[in-house]
Amino acid sequence: MAEDQKWVWDRYWQYDRTASCFDVEGTNYPAEFQWEWDEFFKTLPIGATILDICTGNGAIARFAAEYGKQNKKKFKITAVDMADIDPKKYVRKSAGEKAITFQGKINAEALPFEDNSFDAVISQYGFEYADTKVTLREVARTLKPGGKVKFITHAVEGTPAVSAREEIAKIRYLTDELDIFPKAAVATEAAWRLEQAPPLERLDMQESVMPKLQEFRDAMKQLAKKLEGDPENPVLHSTYGLLNHTFEIRAQVDLETLLDKITETGLEARAHLGRLEALVDAALPEDEANNLMHEAKTRGLGDGTLKPFYLDAGKKLVGWNLTFTALAKIPE
Repeated sequence: MAEDQKWVWDRYWQYDRTASCFDVEGTNYPAEFQWEWDEFFKTLPIGATILDICTGNGAIARFAAEYGKQNKKKFKITAVDMADIDPKKYVRKSAGEKAITFQGKINAEALPFEDNSFDAVISQYGFEYADTKVTLREVARTLKPGGKVKFITHAVEGTPAVSAREEIAKIRYLTDELDIFPKAAVATEAAWRLEQAPPLERLDMQESVMPKLQEFRDAMKQLAKKLEGDPENPVLHSTYGLLNHTFEIRAQVDLETLLDKITETGLEARAHLGRLEALVDAALPEDEANNLMHEAKTRGLGDGTLKPFYLDAGKKLVGWNLTFTALAKIPE
């Protein structure tokens, strides 16, 4: 994860959510993901030590903990992320957390663990955000001989990446084409000050205020028209609703609160944009995924397999499924 992207993930994981994609009201990933991971956890020994890298709020670590508990495997799970995570504070559904040790601010390229520490290293929608070659070296170093690795990564043509590219265009429409957040702040402040001014001063202020109001109204009209063709889009819909509401309630609220709300709305849009752009940048084309298989082998991770991972009975590509088994340590 690039340092300039870190703030967007800090922000994202400081809410009650576990999944980074397919997130529905704070639930974990769809059942197909759990079934896929359960098949992997089935191969691990009782008491296995598991490292979940780039864990976020621990979606896959929780799968591991649930499987371990239900099957009396007593897994010991360490879940790390470069973001400033604190799942026990933010995530209400704490099932399985007793088996998990969460650590934030941990770089996947420089894991703070001794050699031969783990029976398995796992990651979903995380490994590919890091420097993959350096991270593979760290994975091989911390993995026990015979230990297992499983990564599910984003694929360039996978549904999350395709959807992300579409959503990026819509957010860019708000931030670049409409420039709507600064216009909202300027118009809201101008209208608030005009309405708070003594009657005799309002006439003098109107000439400078009206163009600011008109510019904001024009932007909102364009956004409303955009919504007509995409009425269910959450980013466009919430932005229109929040900015319109903030402007409408200006007479009942102090100016600082109004401007803070607009700033927060714009910040959330930029954070969402940053996450989506990071996803698109991280998503792997098939040739790069194959190159990683070769790189893993040079690091002592042999017996690797690369498969596409599908949902909806094979109709929806959602990533690459990479698995390895550590056969021997390759000296640097």
